[in-house]
Amino acid sequence: MSKIYGLTGYPLEHSLSKELFDQRYNPPPLLGRGQGVGLDWLGLHGLHGLHGIKYELFPRESVGEVLNLINENKDLFGLNVTIPFKIKILDILDELDEVAAKIGAVNCITIDRSGDRARTKGYNTDWIGFKRSFEKAFELVKGKALIFGSGGAAKAVGFALKSIGIPYQVVSKRSGWGDLGYNDVTMERCSDIRYFINATPVGMFPDVKDCLPLPYEGITDQHMVFDLVYNPVETELMKRAKARGARVCNGLEMLKIQAEESWRIWGI
Repeated sequence: MSKIYGLTGYPLEHSLSKELFDQRYNPPPLLGRGQGVGLDWLGLHGLHGLHGIKYELFPRESVGEVLNLINENKDLFGLNVTIPFKIKILDILDELDEVAAKIGAVNCITIDRSGDRARTKGYNTDWIGFKRSFEKAFELVKGKALIFGSGGAAKAVGFALKSIGIPYQVVSKRSGWGDLGYNDVTMERCSDIRYFINATPVGMFPDVKDCLPLPYEGITDQHMVFDLVYNPVETELMKRAKARGARVCNGLEMLKIQAEESWRIWGI
């Protein structure tokens, strides 16, 4: 029996998840879409011998459609979840891993078909992907962080920062969803912040000229900017922050780590 795994969410044009999987399990390597993002950076060696296992993209616009996808596709055994479903997906799952329950967001699902119906369990691999890549990219110094975004990715980032011991506040454009609004992020506040983390899709392909409305004149070489966006590899946010002397990192390494954690959970 063939087994299918995949990614669901909407839109998926920016995603490199399928290319990442295929480079790992179905060589030769493929090139990414969008801004010419290649995957040579991964350093993954393709494995043979996984005949019958595929990874597909399943763009869906509602959680109800995702539930139908799970119930109707008997060869589907696991899903990664991206925007806008990382929180909404909790409503249709049978069970949550302990960490995913604490975070309140899911980006990996297992589908057990051993019984009379499909049973689903949600996990979060985003947080460990962020934590490891963050610690690799930046030295940990005293200071606070601002997380831009209040969705599932932001929740995973917050959980990771808490585990490291970095205090943070959430900045959201939606009233009541964060600690601060975008208008609250002033030049004076920047002096109290060491880390800026973009956990929104702002600047993601194809809208590569979009950028967070930060007071960039307040950013210095004492700041560190982590953009979870990985397509393009250098976002407008990163360009502007680098021009001010800040150290920057994109979400490519995070993508790799969270994907490998998902594959481990799926047992492939």
